[in-house]
Amino acid sequence: MKKFCVIVMATALTMSMLTGCVGAAGKKDNSAAGNSSATIEASVEATENASTASDDVAKETSTEDEAAATTQAQAGSAALNLDNRVKVESPYCPAEVVDFLNSLETDFTKIKWGVVYPVTGMEGVIISVTPYMKGTESHLVIGITNLYDQDLTIKSEGFAKDTSGNNTADLKFEDKGVGAGNTVIHDVVCKDFPSGEISWTNIEIPDTSAEYVLWDGTWALGNNMEFSYELTGEKDMVPGEVTVLLLDDQGYVLDCMTDNNTSSGKSAKGSMKSDFNNSEGNLSNVAMFVNPTAAE
Repeated sequence: MKKFCVIVMATALTMSMLTGCVGAAGKKDNSAAGNSSATIEASVEATENASTASDDVAKETSTEDEAAATTQAQAGSAALNLDNRVKVESPYCPAEVVDFLNSLETDFTKIKWGVVYPVTGMEGVIISVTPYMKGTESHLVIGITNLYDQDLTIKSEGFAKDTSGNNTADLKFEDKGVGAGNTVIHDVVCKDFPSGEISWTNIEIPDTSAEYVLWDGTWALGNNMEFSYELTGEKDMVPGEVTVLLLDDQGYVLDCMTDNNTSSGKSAKGSMKSDFNNSEGNLSNVAMFVNPTAAE
């Protein structure tokens, strides 16, 4: 049975608006505060996670990080604030894990997460959720963060619950080679508005290898809400899903865009467009997530 050490690591991501620069999660040999020698059993076939109270879960935006930007992007009348961060709070995580999550330099702390909690038996895998509305359509954003000291493939299945406790969406994910300190994002369409509670039927870390590739890149968001990006990896890579969240000034999600980029090479680029308009909330920040893996 595999064992992994939980770590605290510094990750680096910078972004600037309209001409943004992004960098990926990077590994350091820091050990988690209070957990420097702890090893956690990371192979389980089924887990049940703590229920998340519906009033713990919010709807709407978050913000991001960078120092160069007097540049402002116009979506209606909203000026972007890429420096905005939202403090992570969680009664379900140990204090040292919360402190580490707040220290991440990825876009994780741009988002106002409704609930953040570890997977039972795999305390280095963190689940974060927040719901939002896209027009009349209900969505649940699910973040899966790897706090272990090596890249992991994470398979998970379950059901998202609505505010009455009924199943509102089936969940089935296979996230390959999630980098240490990195987060993958899933945007799930729900039948009814989700409470944020998820009934997990299975979460496991299989013995499969997929190598995370360190990367950096640039992006731009146009007045027509078209988002374009260019990525450069340390080696040949496949970017996979590039996910962008549009956020309000409190970190609540306004919209989510995903580009499934299957190109292979040291560089990749793509674009996606949002139909968000300012009547749905004031756009203030942008969060970007990508988990490139080594090309075979």
